[in-house]
Amino acid sequence: MKKILMGFTVLLLGLGLSGCLSTDELSAFERIAGTQMTTINRFDDISPLQLNDQMVNQLNTTQSVTLSMTLDTSNELTNREKIDNIVLLYQNISSARTRNVTLGLEIKDLWAMTKENVDLFKASELTLTEADKTIITDYKVVLRIEGLLVKDTIGDIQVLVQEIKDNFDLEHLDLITTNFEQILEILTLRYDFMILLQSSVTDVNNIILTYLV
Repeated sequence: MKKILMGFTVLLLGLGLSGCLSTDELSAFERIAGTQMTTINRFDDISPLQLNDQMVNQLNTTQSVTLSMTLDTSNELTNREKIDNIVLLYQNISSARTRNVTLGLEIKDLWAMTKENVDLFKASELTLTEADKTIITDYKVVLRIEGLLVKDTIGDIQVLVQEIKDNFDLEHLDLITTNFEQILEILTLRYDFMILLQSSVTDVNNIILTYLV
């Protein structure tokens, strides 16, 4: 009986401690934001060895030769338009990739600085106002939900790129176009999420700084 009572007491203490921890909005935000930073670090990339200018230019050159050797160019002209669109999509993908990589590095620096300020806040045993707790909690919830969406895209770009590489010819222009569009959509989704993360971390950091001055 004593063991049962002791176990029950430990359970209640554990639940009570868990409840206290759950009210620590800043620590909860820190955990969620840290999880999202890990997600960003896991994003699959399009390296030059996978998809590059040479592949696209080769496809472009091949189509030009085909056009010059045929009399009935109606279908080839349609292909010409498809290739022009593919080239444009590829350029947009390259720009989006560069934009995402740059933003990711900025967020890493911001997150490192914010963590330092959070540590100072905790070391000083400061307390958030109820209004600030609400703001930080809202950011935590939004990041958790949106983070699940971008996490689900991890690995998708690699699959799409590999499918393109295996079929990078005039017979698969529609497939290339579709995959390029999907890749661009994923990169845009990730960019929007990183902007959200950057904005959230910036606001929380600014809140913390008001207590440290």
